[in-house]
Amino acid sequence: MPPRALYRTDQLEIVKRKLSRILTSTVKEVSCLAKQCHPDEVDRLATILAKAPTRLYHKWLAQIMGSVPIKSWVTGSNDELYVSAPKEASMRFLSERLPLRERTKRKQLEAFRTELFQNILSNMTPLKRRFHEPMLALASQEELKPFFPGWTQPPAETNFGLELLHLEALHDAMASYEEQKWAEENAHPTSLTLPNEIMRKCSEKALVCWLNHLEHWIREDALEAEKAPNSMLGLVSANLSANRAMLEYSALDDRGVEAAKLTEGFLQALNAKGIAEVPLEMEGLAPEPSLSVLKDLLQGWFSHGGSLIEPAGFFNRSMTDSDMNIVVTWAPLVQERYIRSQALSRPFTEVKAAHGSSNNLFIFALALVGAFYQNARTSHEFTGRSNPFYSVFPGRALHKSKRVIHPPTHALSVLIQTYGLIFFSNSDWDLFPDRVIARAETKRIKKAHIQQLLCFVTKGRSSAELVFLHRRLRDLRKQAGRALAPIQDS
Repeated sequence: MPPRALYRTDQLEIVKRKLSRILTSTVKEVSCLAKQCHPDEVDRLATILAKAPTRLYHKWLAQIMGSVPIKSWVTGSNDELYVSAPKEASMRFLSERLPLRERTKRKQLEAFRTELFQNILSNMTPLKRRFHEPMLALASQEELKPFFPGWTQPPAETNFGLELLHLEALHDAMASYEEQKWAEENAHPTSLTLPNEIMRKCSEKALVCWLNHLEHWIREDALEAEKAPNSMLGLVSANLSANRAMLEYSALDDRGVEAAKLTEGFLQALNAKGIAEVPLEMEGLAPEPSLSVLKDLLQGWFSHGGSLIEPAGFFNRSMTDSDMNIVVTWAPLVQERYIRSQALSRPFTEVKAAHGSSNNLFIFALALVGAFYQNARTSHEFTGRSNPFYSVFPGRALHKSKRVIHPPTHALSVLIQTYGLIFFSNSDWDLFPDRVIARAETKRIKKAHIQQLLCFVTKGRSSAELVFLHRRLRDLRKQAGRALAPIQDS
């Protein structure tokens, strides 16, 4: 009697179909991996994958941002490889403040993702589970909190995902160090932003340095990794964490494209009206007076009969008092969120001094006014709506209902990146559009470098290699004494 087959053909097919998207491999490569290296895990993994739609949706893999097929990797105009997946990419797991409907969806997705991680680990053989558990068990909330400032309960992630967060931060820290070193060696004025070409080179230097460092660790651990138990289940779990991170950078990049389009056209229109710098009236004001002066400026420029209103021009509609109240309310909120995020990787006093003044507040307000006049739109954090986009500046019906308390996550990202493009593309409080596109391209390149780093760590590796890499990264984080923040866009 022939030996019983380890798996059925239909089980192999579902594994090939799903894992080609999770592992960023060809179907042929997944087939070889399953049949030649992990035939004993095909049935268990297939069962998990087959049951997933009954626990969530048919397109569950896209919903948890676990799908990065080979075709998602494209070459940009800057010749950098990056992940482009506008339909799948979202910052939904980075959204703490949400309306009830979206909050319920996020909780559902988080619960499913957590259960999936646990099922993957529990379906390993005892030997494989003991070896992989330190990497694939869920990270503690306390260890995750430094990466999610202000969150009462950070989104669930595995220990491997936790170390990826830290690796992102390490790249950012090294790039910042290279920038500071260049500025000192070249006596670059601290009041001026570094040239875009230098920032790109510093980011690339940090990437190459970390790739070499990781490659060195992999070579040192190669003999031990060859003897250790490997698991296809372990590969799935680790790659789900990496894919989510890569797609979040892709979503951040999409918001950056939206911000660049908004910023350039809006500044050109302001310049055409003779406004090319932050008004002197905004300088050196305390928080409360700054809001009052800001409101007066907005009324003088954009209210009915305002000096910038021109029915046939760019500023072809006036802002209502309610619109201006949104600007005055949201501008300090966006400013506070920006400062808080930047202070994760730099001293708070330094960030506050650079971005906390009344002049800075005015630029944050301009980001909102620009969104209003450019009719800027961004994609919903969650799919399933008839219209996949919403206005960055809230519609009048919505903000009259008093349901909008904080900017949604994607809108917030557009506004923050718009501020960054205005502020860092200029000096001495100027408001020129000339260097906006170059600055936006620099930010795109830095995001692409992070995606390339995450790809190098996870793709094409055995699960044993990933376990040893996780140990190295964990030990490095413990030695550092505190968690660095992941890269923050500006």
